[in-house]
Amino acid sequence: MDIIHECLSLVPVPYLAPSFAAFRFIWSSIEQAQASKQQLKVLAQSIGQLLQTIDQEYRGRRLLESRSLTPLANLQGLLVEISSFVQKEATRGFLKLLFTKDERIARIEEYHRHIGTLISALLNIQAWQSMNEKARATDQRELNERLSSLEINHQLLPETLNVHQRNMMGMMISLQRHIQRGVDEDWERRFFAHTLQYLTTSSGRQVEVEDWMITSYEVEFGHEIGSGGFGQVFKGSWNRTDVALKVLTMQDGVTPSSTSIRDEIQIWSKLRHPHILREFAQRPAI
Repeated sequence: MDIIHECLSLVPVPYLAPSFAAFRFIWSSIEQAQASKQQLKVLAQSIGQLLQTIDQEYRGRRLLESRSLTPLANLQGLLVEISSFVQKEATRGFLKLLFTKDERIARIEEYHRHIGTLISALLNIQAWQSMNEKARATDQRELNERLSSLEINHQLLPETLNVHQRNMMGMMISLQRHIQRGVDEDWERRFFAHTLQYLTTSSGRQVEVEDWMITSYEVEFGHEIGSGGFGQVFKGSWNRTDVALKVLTMQDGVTPSSTSIRDEIQIWSKLRHPHILREFAQRPAI
């Protein structure tokens, strides 16, 4: 039995019950993940070994609850954060997983460092770092193989990307922007170009990307922070920056025209005041 399944079947000491519960939720989300799965598994293994080691230390009375309350609280907080992260990754669409690959890998490696910092004496961090690097290489190889198969299978490509009329233009804009910014990996650049060409041909539309344009593939929505007659406002992130995301509501079934949106951009983008949020970009009308 491997570390993960040993940990899943273990009945821990009472102090560790919340951490083990969080671990079980993390693992169930990892099983649903579509990207960086090997790295996530290694992360789960490191968490599992850490929890097992702490449990053994408690049972052997080598670790006392009174002296470990703060580290345990920090560990529980970290596991809750990892749980939220993995759950979100498991629900992302395939194209957004590609766009956020570097951020996801960085987060996983950051979590490895946090685990090592919390209780470094109980875990061979170097061994897990080596395993993580190997898992990352495996994930990359599997992703390359999947992208290659999608390039030659035009039935599987739209199904994998979940292409439909309402999101096609957003996909095209995001793909074009990533290509314009420059992509380091040849396989990634080739796939983006191929997919953009496929969507252009399928839709019969050309994309002219402007600086003010933004799509749902480039932002992360958080909780709602306000609403009114013209729409809702959410806390979110864009380019690793905290932003407010305004979602317009159609009035009597009428969507704001491109002209009115451009006029709003021209005015709002020039405003500079401590009590007025700066306007960065807008999602174009489909």
